[in-house]
Amino acid sequence: MKKVLLIALLSVLVINVSATAAKEATPAKSAEAAVVTPVSEIKGMVFDKSTQETLAGASVLINGKKVYTDLDGNFTIPAGATGNCELKISMISYEDKVMKVNLTTQASLKIELNQR
Repeated sequence: MKKVLLIALLSVLVINVSATAAKEATPAKSAEAAVVTPVSEIKGMVFDKSTQETLAGASVLINGKKVYTDLDGNFTIPAGATGNCELKISMISYEDKVMKVNLTTQASLKIELNQR
């Protein structure tokens, strides 16, 4: 079980690194394109509310897309939508958390989970 979780986390990490590298390789937009545009992705961090430690392997679900937090508790989800969406975060031995997110204005989240 630990090997499967480790492989899954490493896969997510590799995907995040390659997506970040591809994003950095694209040229910067001109100042004329400074129009308010929808957020292209949601980034966040999940951590334990009482200890403030990050939680690796937490499940984050939005619009049918599911990812897991990396070893540092970080996640990135391509939004693919605008407006209000529902975000569900869950992890074994923690209470599930459901929150509303406005994809037009909010791009970074800090999410606290309570232990059961």
